[in-house]
Amino acid sequence: MKINFCLILIASLGLLQNCSNAKAPHKKGSTSLLSYGIPLYVNIPKDVDINRRIVGNITEVTVKGKDEKSWFELIVQNLPSESEDLAWNKYLQIEDVRNNVYFTRIIEENENGFIYELVPRDKPTYHFRYVIVQGSQLYVISTALGSELTMEQTKELFDAVGQ
Repeated sequence: MKINFCLILIASLGLLQNCSNAKAPHKKGSTSLLSYGIPLYVNIPKDVDINRRIVGNITEVTVKGKDEKSWFELIVQNLPSESEDLAWNKYLQIEDVRNNVYFTRIIEENENGFIYELVPRDKPTYHFRYVIVQGSQLYVISTALGSELTMEQTKELFDAVGQ
């Protein structure tokens, strides 16, 4: 009886350890968004406004520079996902972008994301999407859709998110 109790105790502790590891935040950046409902770390400037909005089962966190002249703005979304496959989720994001009438091309792509070009008013603007899958949770970090960033600004944001 003692042996069975010890085996159950050890198995339970192992299960608890595995469960706690599964929910560990994705840590590539320096600032945690956990208090906003997103278990990610991102590289962002210190002087930003962070706001959270929940619509249905989607949590959206907006990170925007406080200075009027700041072009820094990120959108971090926790979206429903039918798959834990990173490549599939990134493919779905690419297809979503390609459905935009102003989409012209994918400029750069890596395992987690891509930079793309839109031409809404005869002037190209650049955007990105960076995909993170944690278990059954899908997180997409992107530029704000209405932003008018240069390629250099977009690349800087994309690289910062990926660090």
